[in-house]
Amino acid sequence: FDLYGQFDVTRWLSLAAEGNGGWEATNFGNHIFAGMAGYARAKLADPFYIALRADRLWELPAVEGAQESETFLIPVKHVTSLTGTVDVRPIQGLSLRLEYRHDRASGDLFFAGDVTGDGSQAAPYIPNTRFQNSLLAGAVAWF
Repeated sequence: FDLYGQFDVTRWLSLAAEGNGGWEATNFGNHIFAGMAGYARAKLADPFYIALRADRLWELPAVEGAQESETFLIPVKHVTSLTGTVDVRPIQGLSLRLEYRHDRASGDLFFAGDVTGDGSQAAPYIPNTRFQNSLLAGAVAWF
């Protein structure tokens, strides 16, 4: 299931929200997953925008006694992200963006410092931290 809504609060401020989820029947009961996100974008002055996005994804395996279903989206119970974007649109159909993102998980999902494993199938890399930060510079064009 997916539900999405957007509201232009003013000429310069837009808000949006999205929620989605579902389940899969397993031998141990229903395996549930759900996600939600909130978005805000402000037009500071033509052609400058800023945006914030927060999102979270949950996955709850089905449990029966000591057994539980295997995760299929993420190998932890939840992941949360917060992203800030500066967006410049110098011409119609072109967006130049700089984004900073922080991700945090309920268990080790990301990599930092010395990582165990060599990346092979016999010795895969082992996640060793619950969070990561990233910086992205990008361009998006549409026509």
